[in-house]
Amino acid sequence: MLDSVCLVTSSRAFWQAIWQALLLVAHARIPALTYLSARFDTMAPHAPSRELMLGALAAGLSDGNVLVQRAALDLLIAHLPADTTCVFAAVLVCFS
Repeated sequence: MLDSVCLVTSSRAFWQAIWQALLLVAHARIPALTYLSARFDTMAPHAPSRELMLGALAAGLSDGNVLVQRAALDLLIAHLPADTTCVFAAVLVCFS
């Protein structure tokens, strides 16, 4: 269903809304992380700001639900190179 929403809306606005849901809506984090993990490669040309992505990942990593933490970590491991400063910044924000 989300794929069809993406097709009829602005791709940039759609991806920004998914990342904002991950950041702001605790009960939507697992579905958002699952969708992002499955469609991360299609998002690349329409990626939102680095700050939004970092904040959302930090929210996922610091969530009280271990399943959300695991899904956020899986997204990081699968799609973001561990040697980038972006990943280190997300981890520092989360654990500081």
